Amino acid sequence: MNKGTGKCLEPQQFNGYAFKDCNGASGQTWKIGATSGQGHTFTNVRLGACLGVTAYNSLTTVACDAQDRSQLWSDIAPS
Repeated sequence: MNKGTGKCLEPQQFNGYAFKDCNGASGQTWKIGATSGQGHTFTNVRLGACLGVTAYNSLTTVACDAQDRSQLWSDIAPS
């Protein structure tokens, strides 16, 4: 959940991502996945894929690879 908006990030079938009211759905559930010295991956529970950034700076979900810097996130702490 985003602390500023109180909304959850959810992948959309055709339109990327949306911030929606949190309802506990698996599509809104992200887990800290693999950890490397460079950061952590975020895995979407429903998709089993990781949150990444494309070359055009938009969000995407892809097969998890902790060596891919476009999937690594830092300065996060589990709640």
